[in-house]
Order: sequence, then C-alpha cells, then structure tokens
Amino acid sequence: MFVKYTPQLISLTIGFLFTSCYNFYKVTAVSQPNATAMAAKLDSLTTTNRYLILRNGSSEAFRITNVQWENDKKTAILYLDSVAPGHVHYLSGQGANMRYKKSNAYQLQIVNEAHVYVPYNPAIKIGVHQLPLNEVQRIETIQPDTKRSTNSHVLGTLGVVFGTLAIGAVIVFSTISYD
Repeated sequence: MFVKYTPQLISLTIGFLFTSCYNFYKVTAVSQPNATAMAAKLDSLTTTNRYLILRNGSSEAFRITNVQWENDKKTAILYLDSVAPGHVHYLSGQGANMRYKKSNAYQLQIVNEAHVYVPYNPAIKIGVHQLPLNEVQRIETIQPDTKRSTNSHVLGTLGVVFGTLAIGAVIVFSTISYD
C-alpha cells in the first residue's frame, strides 16, 4: 500500500529539509562613551557599506544615505531618506524571533543593517539633518548568528533523516508478509 507513495514521500521529505531550517541574526548594541568614539563607529559602519537607519524615537525611521562631518567631528551631517521596503523586517517587529530565510531576498537584507537611536525630535525629516553625536543613545548592528543557524540546520536535518527512516520502516514492515 505505501510502496506506491514512496517517491512522493521522499520528495516531500527532501522539500522539508530545504525549507524547514532558519538562519538567525543577532543584534549587538554599542553605547559609545563619547562623541569621538561614536564618530569612529559611524565611520566604520559607512566604510563597510552598512545600510544605516536613524531611529527617531520609537515611531520614525529614516535611511541615512550619506554622512559628513563638521570640523570638530562632534556633529554629523546626515542625508536622510525613507527606508526601503526590504529593510522593514526588523523595524516592523517581524524579526522579533530574530530569524530570516536566505531564500527571501527582503529578509536576507537584514544582516547588513545598523540602527542609530536618538530621542524623538520632530525636526528630523527627510533631507539634510545635523545630528550632534551626544544625542545618539546607542547604535545596534545586525549580523548573522552562525551558532544558532548551524544548530537549526543540524537539528532540522536530524529530524528529517529520522522521519525518513521512520517512514521507510513503516513501508518495509507494511510490505512484509506474515504468512
């Protein structure tokens, strides 16, 4: 009876193997002690081509497209734009479980983000904004969590392998004649 369904069961098992495992990310918060250290952190994030997002209070977010400095490096001149749809995974709370699928192009972009948090300021709008670095509360960088991702893939693979073995055992024992 089960023998005629064997190809479908195997293909279903292989499908679960490739779709059931998640990749995880972690958020690392950095609170810099002074404006000089904050400027150095922002410089390193821009040179590594991170997608910078300015978080204005708890409700607004803007993409930082360019960072320039005043002569004293205590004030950043930010060029702000709206956040692209592909970068709302973490903003919208969809990333609360801190996982993403590599097969989803929008979710994959999350590991290239950095968030700069400031208290709510109604003057922050799309366009040019001067930001004194002493207003920055923290910077969060998002990066892949390889340990959790590897554990997910290993446990998912073991589950699929043992499930396949169990299905195979049922098929074999159902075809044995006990006459």
